[in-house]
Amino acid sequence: MAVAHTHSPMVVTLSIAGIPLRTVENQGASIIGSQAPVFEQYGLVDSFELGYGVADTLGDHNICVLKSHGNIVVGGSIEEVCVWTMWAEKAARYQYQAMLLGEPHWYPDKEIAKMVQQQLKGKGHIRTWNYYKWKLSQ
Repeated sequence: MAVAHTHSPMVVTLSIAGIPLRTVENQGASIIGSQAPVFEQYGLVDSFELGYGVADTLGDHNICVLKSHGNIVVGGSIEEVCVWTMWAEKAARYQYQAMLLGEPHWYPDKEIAKMVQQQLKGKGHIRTWNYYKWKLSQ
């Protein structure tokens, strides 16, 4: 089990604008689902009460957006969480760019479920992890 907290620029940008992080592409479907939940309180999570609030907001999702702050990503391994944090930022950037052009084509729920299964079965996050490990060795 692993947890990461990041300040992903586009995830934060969308939350500042009050725009939910939603799925617009394949990799984002793996982490976001149809829409990432948002922890609505401002500031640092510096107490057990706030930590429990974040955990409640996260629920059974793999990502929780911290309003105007960042995000929390959880998963089954360090590799999974590291890749998913990159995929979440990439998905937020794609969503933002698509919104500049018009209304994005949001993934239908049945397609999100299918993509999650394809990614898990195909170990997409492991291939991505191995690619970045290879890049670091060059």
